[in-house]
Amino acid sequence: MRILKLKNHILTFILLILILTSMTQILFIWGDDLSGFPFSLFYTADKRTGESLSIGNLFIPAAIYIGRGIEQPRYKLEGGSLDTVWNDTRRFLSQVFENHRIISFSNTVYSAAEWQRAALKRGFYITFPFDAEPELLRCLLNCSTEFNLIQGGIRAVAILPWDNINPNMLNIYIRSSNIIYRFTIEVDDLTERRFIYDIFQEEYERGVGTEYYYLSEIFPPDSFGFEINETLPITNDENERIAINAAGVLNSLEISNTIDDEGYVNEVAAKISNNKETNYISSKNSENTVVLKNVNNIYRYYQEGVIEYNLISSVSRPEDNLPLMINNVVKQLNTLSYLINIEDLFLSGFRKEGMTYIFTFDYMFNQRQVMTKIPYSGGNAESLIEIVSDGLNVTAYTLIPVVISERTETTLLRIDFVGLLDKLYLFAANEEGFSFKEYRSVYLITDTADDKPLFPIWCVTSFQNTRYYVEVAER
Repeated sequence: MRILKLKNHILTFILLILILTSMTQILFIWGDDLSGFPFSLFYTADKRTGESLSIGNLFIPAAIYIGRGIEQPRYKLEGGSLDTVWNDTRRFLSQVFENHRIISFSNTVYSAAEWQRAALKRGFYITFPFDAEPELLRCLLNCSTEFNLIQGGIRAVAILPWDNINPNMLNIYIRSSNIIYRFTIEVDDLTERRFIYDIFQEEYERGVGTEYYYLSEIFPPDSFGFEINETLPITNDENERIAINAAGVLNSLEISNTIDDEGYVNEVAAKISNNKETNYISSKNSENTVVLKNVNNIYRYYQEGVIEYNLISSVSRPEDNLPLMINNVVKQLNTLSYLINIEDLFLSGFRKEGMTYIFTFDYMFNQRQVMTKIPYSGGNAESLIEIVSDGLNVTAYTLIPVVISERTETTLLRIDFVGLLDKLYLFAANEEGFSFKEYRSVYLITDTADDKPLFPIWCVTSFQNTRYYVEVAER
């Protein structure tokens, strides 16, 4: 009898050792993102300090949602859980773009019903701030091979860790502009990843997260009278309010002279050139725009607080080289670090217009994009930074030299979709062809000289990427 008890004690001890060892390994896998679990699970740090600046670091998702499947709520990931799932997503997508360990592949012409079938399954639903071209995404993921199965800008991805009965097989659905792609890849540690994802799901279900449902699960798609994004995650609780701090905006040039002062031009010239350029000829035109010019470059500083740069040297256009072009864009961002907080930036847009490529960058603050809408005599600034390239070199950029800080003022923000419905119908009545792609809570800068607190508002975006701003914050 004693021998039997001793055996049971030994087996229990061995079992405890195995459990502790497994948990230790899992905590090592989570890394710093979940240090001190569970208390740091939902800790959010906006700054990516300690990382070397790269375009890959600046590419982040618009949102990632986790859900158990059809008619079950989804939760928007934040903090450590967001970082962990995004890092995993980058690894899985890299496998796809590297054509590495792909077990099966298929595609079909996009239909709302077909995409919903994938998006409604248990797993993660990931959206991006813009339609990411496969060629760009391949560079952002540091993929070395050219794998051309995917065509068109990528709008959303569904990662489905529980969709395949094989424990090491992961199903991924990718939606481009008009095609749905399905990949099955082999992932050695998928069982461990599922365990971690289950913990995330359970933590959000305990009341930490706001519940989201797809738009088509709440409203019949044909009830709107205009095109909608049927898989847009929305919250439908009219009583849902969240407390948000205001943002403060400061012009980083900090010009002490007024426009009419004798020293205004020289001060602006010194600030824009960072006191390093001595061969510029500076002047002020009739519209109070300060102009700095030499043989190769020209800068303009508009009184509305916008800087423009243009390369004016006559150089023949090089052949397109996307990786080198991206490196040159990053180098340009680094040279502007004295005017902006680089660690708060993210890549908010990428497009090709004719023979030029355009990158846009904005701040992320309190997990919200800081948008801009500043009319000035040279145009209309709708991004913090817009960099233009000829396919290799930076040939121009527009910059709003501001830094963002947190203020003590707070507001209660209504986040339910019902509060936005009347505005959508108003937009549709006043604009032919109105469509509804998404809505987001954002900060909006309209005046760099205005020091009043910025509170979040709604930004509604159409499928044509037209923006509409709506005040719904309750103070």
